[in-house]
Amino acid sequence: MQSITATELKQKLDNGEDVQIVDVREDSEVAIGRIPNSIHIPLAQVVGRMSEIDPSRDTVVHCKMGGRSARAIEALERSGYTGSLSNLTGLVQRRRPQRAQVLTVPRSLSLPSRFCLRRRRWRERAFKCRSQLTAALPR
Repeated sequence: MQSITATELKQKLDNGEDVQIVDVREDSEVAIGRIPNSIHIPLAQVVGRMSEIDPSRDTVVHCKMGGRSARAIEALERSGYTGSLSNLTGLVQRRRPQRAQVLTVPRSLSLPSRFCLRRRRWRERAFKCRSQLTAALPR
């Protein structure tokens, strides 16, 4: 099984090479962020939707860590897929500073601000104090 890094994929995309990217993550993971122009086929549906993958093009299969994409490649090869398949070595590794930026994340799904975290902690402390006071009061 061939592997490809995010940096190599970014170079291929920048050079205009004909690469199709298949995303085998679940719907909830794809909602967080995805590689532009990728085909989303969850791992459980890869063999059934094999006709959507063009065997004449180089294909890069990816998931979050690389395990599901490796299983997808094995399943496709067992089912008779004849095209070129490469495994992107995980999107988590891409987040290191030396890796290329391939993934796009919508701003609406960014992490909570410090204000929201402080507010949540304050509420948790207030609830804890209230429950301790309630338990201490005679009934």
